[in-house]
Amino acid sequence: MRNLQSTLAVLLTAVLMAGEAFGASNPGAIAAPKGTPAVIINRLNAEIAQFMELPDVQEKLVNVGLFPLHSTPARVTELVKIGNQQMAKVVKAAGIKPE
Repeated sequence: MRNLQSTLAVLLTAVLMAGEAFGASNPGAIAAPKGTPAVIINRLNAEIAQFMELPDVQEKLVNVGLFPLHSTPARVTELVKIGNQQMAKVVKAAGIKPE
């Protein structure tokens, strides 16, 4: 427990040192292999959007603490890049190095 507390203290300090509002979430996304044709990506995205709108799917996800939100492949790519940039600042501010 002491290690966890120390790690959380370092991360909190790093977030504050990063000087920006920082939010954390645990998004999920469905990915396809690199090079998958756009027509297939777009079809999958449309089918997933319809599935995510089903009331029983929404209810089941909410019941396990998930908040369903559908997006576009371009927006997911953008959010991943933004998240990586934000976390890089936190890691740098905390002085975290690869082991």
